[in-house]
Amino acid sequence: EQQMTPLKILFISSMPPDHSAGLARDFMKAMRLHGHEVDFLTRYSFPGQTEGEYSVYPENLSIKIRRWKDKHPFIKKNLRFLKFLLKKDEVIKNKDKGINITCLREDLPTVPIKDVLKKINKQYDLVVTVFWQHMVTTCTLKAIYDKLHCPIIIRSVDMETFTGGCFYFMNCRNFTHECGCCPALNSNDANDQTHLNFLKKKEMYSQMNYAIGFNTWMQQFSRRSGLFEASRIITTSCAIDESIFKPIDKGDCRKALDIPSDKTFVMFARRTGIIFKPKGFAHLIKAVNLFVDGLTEEERKKCLLILAGQSLEDCRPWLHVDTMYLGQLTRDFLIKAYNASNVFLSPSIDDAGPSMVNQSIMCGTPVVCFNIGTAIDVISNGLSGYKVAIKDDDAFASAIDTVYKLPTNQYEQLSKTTREMALKHNSLESFANMIESTYSKLSH
Repeated sequence: EQQMTPLKILFISSMPPDHSAGLARDFMKAMRLHGHEVDFLTRYSFPGQTEGEYSVYPENLSIKIRRWKDKHPFIKKNLRFLKFLLKKDEVIKNKDKGINITCLREDLPTVPIKDVLKKINKQYDLVVTVFWQHMVTTCTLKAIYDKLHCPIIIRSVDMETFTGGCFYFMNCRNFTHECGCCPALNSNDANDQTHLNFLKKKEMYSQMNYAIGFNTWMQQFSRRSGLFEASRIITTSCAIDESIFKPIDKGDCRKALDIPSDKTFVMFARRTGIIFKPKGFAHLIKAVNLFVDGLTEEERKKCLLILAGQSLEDCRPWLHVDTMYLGQLTRDFLIKAYNASNVFLSPSIDDAGPSMVNQSIMCGTPVVCFNIGTAIDVISNGLSGYKVAIKDDDAFASAIDTVYKLPTNQYEQLSKTTREMALKHNSLESFANMIESTYSKLSH
């Protein structure tokens, strides 16, 4: 097979490369392993920034304080005055409907286009986008395209790429008729700002040479938007570094996380707020309770739910099982958490990912989830976990019970096929091959 001429690739992401357990860093590593030259551009500077990693702005005080607070979770509760120093980007949220918009004007990105262009001082063969929020819109991409005249591969990590602005749309399907009457804005105007944003996206996409990557679940929605020619849509999945996310001895990982030795069935999940509907944490509580309520008191005492992420409100009073908060985890401890667990629970009900599903299976830890997002492609019942109908809490509980009751040899086999599924869909090699083949298509 003829090897591709090395490319000069620019990755653009609003988040630093270590965000989401190093998602962008894994993307870049995949391309470098194939001999390509890779640069990275993000919004703010970040610790450990190296040559070829650029930022539009220096890291501001808010970000420095927030990072310090995350490292000192016990101190931060007593320093409430710090919140006055923490400036956050404006997000339009409709909590009742679970819809968020991070940029209300497609033509006025949070980071001015001229500031982004000023930081692009080389010629590139290819631009690849990761996270957009608070930095990039299609108007930014069109300006970059006009400057570089090279193909752009958009890796769509959420719905913002094909809506009038929201990155979770929940039950709204207004994007199928060019948005307007936006529930996030409580709008009854068919020509509201989301409709104008949608038309601007349509205009910008029509003037670029691009491909846009979605998993199977996202494709069924994006095609209905009418924004993309079929030939522009490609199938993508997460790239997870299989040399780092890998099976490790369960016992060692449990010791490292101080999990009591009498806890023989450990469930792992991400902690999100009850009111943040897309991530479905309320469904997780119901399903876990249904599962443990079917156990004897003796069996229940051997079960543990571990939660990563911000504590927000304490959910332990609502759960019928012992629960341990791990807080914000470094990548090293996140990998230990996957490996310490018998199962990862993903209750998202409106989510392109989450990438934690891909990370978990790369560690050989099966996943129980709803039939949504990345799970449609990578969770196969009995091979890499179990997926059930969206919002079916009883089925979710039953799937946890299925994993719980597996004899040791069958669980070990499930763990083996789980890892194999991840290597097939999420290896660095598969990501690099997808980028290269898409570039070849776009450049001819």
